[in-house]
Amino acid sequence: MINLSYGYFLPETNDKGPIVFPALESNIQQLNDHTHDGVTSAPLPSSSVTPLGISLAAGSWVADVNGLYKQTVTLPGALSYDTTVFTVKLENGSLVYPSIDKVSTTQYDIFTNDPTTGFEVLYL
Repeated sequence: MINLSYGYFLPETNDKGPIVFPALESNIQQLNDHTHDGVTSAPLPSSSVTPLGISLAAGSWVADVNGLYKQTVTLPGALSYDTTVFTVKLENGSLVYPSIDKVSTTQYDIFTNDPTTGFEVLYL
């Protein structure tokens, strides 16, 4: 039996059932439990991750205090505010850094001083 990287086993010629079946069981458990952390399996490259995103339309802003405008946004799916990284772009692709305040674990307020501007928010 050959022990491969990340703990998988490869049967060799003439390996029989008493050796092969425990190795097969171990491989199946390893496939079930792996996390792509570089220890239990190969890490995923960042190019393999597709961020979720939403568009915040210009004209959907609500006047807030101090001359700012805001939108309250609900995070998609099972995302949580505390574990999500926000990247905000203008419609032309330029990065911007608006104020973002937590409302709850699944909602946030985003602010702008120009209510005619639309944003694309990407979540990682």
